[in-house]
Amino acid sequence: MNRADYQSLRDFLGSVRHARLEQERLTERVLELEAQCTRLTAQMRQTPGGGTTDAQMQWASLADERRRLTRQMYRAQRQEREVQNLIDRVRPELYRDILTLRYIDLRSWPETAEIMARTGGPQSERHLQRLHGAALQAAQRLWDEEI
Repeated sequence: MNRADYQSLRDFLGSVRHARLEQERLTERVLELEAQCTRLTAQMRQTPGGGTTDAQMQWASLADERRRLTRQMYRAQRQEREVQNLIDRVRPELYRDILTLRYIDLRSWPETAEIMARTGGPQSERHLQRLHGAALQAAQRLWDEEI
């Protein structure tokens, strides 16, 4: 998807959460398919003549599905990079840090406040949320320039 596919900046920023969930789901599915392929290969080796046509067709089907899922994983990773590229251009650095913690690292407000406090940044969640609003405005200006 490209940025024009999103109704708003918030949808675009939030797409990382979906992309991460999709990557996890697809990774699990690919591992399942690899295990199935391994079992089929072992069965085919034990069968005189190298295995049946059905087993070979099933293995080929599983391999095709693995390739399809892998392509979907790459699309999800690309989406995450697009969001990161937008956030990387937000100024000042404090805004960029807040947006990165919230939308790339998927941190909650308490986690964000804790991390920011450890690095000498704002400590209260309320203050961070106000800064988050300003960071979104800065990102929105960049967003609007590109669409």
